[in-house]
This record gives sequence, C-alpha cells and structure tokens, in this order.
Amino acid sequence: MISDFTLFNVSIINPITFETIDQGQMRAYHAREFIFEMEQKQIPTLVESAVGNDDHDLSFFMEYLCPD
Repeated sequence: MISDFTLFNVSIINPITFETIDQGQMRAYHAREFIFEMEQKQIPTLVESAVGNDDHDLSFFMEYLCPD
C-alpha cells in the first residue's frame, strides 16, 4: 500500500505538441491534488513510480485517486 508520503514522478503532456514536461517528484498527496488541478484545466498528466519504489505503488495510486 502507499501512504500520502510515497514519492512519484509527475509530468504533464502538452496537448498541442504532445511534449512531456517533467514536474519533478511529488508525494502521493500532492500528486493527487496536482492531477485534480490539471484535470480541471484539461491538461493530461503522467505519473510514474519514483526510483526505488515498488512498481506496484503505481497500481495502488490509481486506487488512492478514487474518493473513499
């Protein structure tokens, strides 16, 4: 399982050029807030497990995004 403090690499995707723009590493809580903010602006985001994290963290992050 992940916690609010699990690290993820977050990027946005330019909707016109499809260029990936790195936003750096974010804790799960901040990544979730960032994704919701970008969703409101209709900007696609890309989330990857940070180096050293379990690859399963990303699948748990999808559950983390869903409201309780």
